[in-house]
Amino acid sequence: MAAGMTAVMLAGCGSSASSAAESTAPVESTSAAASTEAAAESVVSAPTALSFVFADGDDTFKTQMNKIVDDFNAANPDITITIEPGDGGSYSEFLKTKDSVGEFPDMMEMRDTAMYVRAGKVAPLSDDVKALFTSTVDFDGVTYTAPFSGANTMGIMYNKKYFADNGLEIPKTWDEFITLCQTIKDKGDMSPLVVGGSDVWHIGFLYDLCYANDVLESDPDFIEECYKGEKDFSDANYQKAVTDLAEVLSFAQDGWASTPRCTDHHLLRQRYVRDDVLRHAHVQPDQRCRPRL
Repeated sequence: MAAGMTAVMLAGCGSSASSAAESTAPVESTSAAASTEAAAESVVSAPTALSFVFADGDDTFKTQMNKIVDDFNAANPDITITIEPGDGGSYSEFLKTKDSVGEFPDMMEMRDTAMYVRAGKVAPLSDDVKALFTSTVDFDGVTYTAPFSGANTMGIMYNKKYFADNGLEIPKTWDEFITLCQTIKDKGDMSPLVVGGSDVWHIGFLYDLCYANDVLESDPDFIEECYKGEKDFSDANYQKAVTDLAEVLSFAQDGWASTPRCTDHHLLRQRYVRDDVLRHAHVQPDQRCRPRL
């Protein structure tokens, strides 16, 4: 649920000349000189078609990804990248379905990298591609993915007026955060947290935080140890992460599990106008930099 939150792009092991089943992203015209230069420096020996999928649930991100593909296609007339619709809400399951029906894409925003590496579904990135990035993550000493973006952050927005009116302070530790939520809950005038839980990936951000605090800080090799059979999810640290997540969600509004993320944003705005919501658990993840509350 959480591991795939850092957006990464990956080259699949399928044929680079495979045709795409879905519509190709529209190409914007560029100068003839640019096209001529691109053709002269082409990295392919014949016209090549590549499929590309990503979690397209966010409209802004979708627009930007389409522009990137448009620009690339325009600058490289012998290579056609076709964006196939992705499932932003259940993207991990979407990739598994594509794989099971023999439609694994050539390039993708990655989830569950280790699983696909072990299955021989993905190819390592070349050194010249890796050189384009300031940091990448290896798996068994080999690099398969590169980040879409740099330093995103996890965070929780809070109602500054409500804090001031009630003499509340921003918590600096996990225990202070839980105590604050309990204090707000005991007041009885609102739920301490607003969470959009019907989009399961959204809860993954909160899970990320608990998992990082309770498991990764003390045992960064936990998953590898599970694969070796040395540990499993009955591990005390992992169980604490699950317990902490359940405790956080106990402070969410009624019906959080059926609240869509988009409704979450509308609910936030409505309640901020009325000054009767404290916190909104919307976070942006970075797998490699999870701050501790």
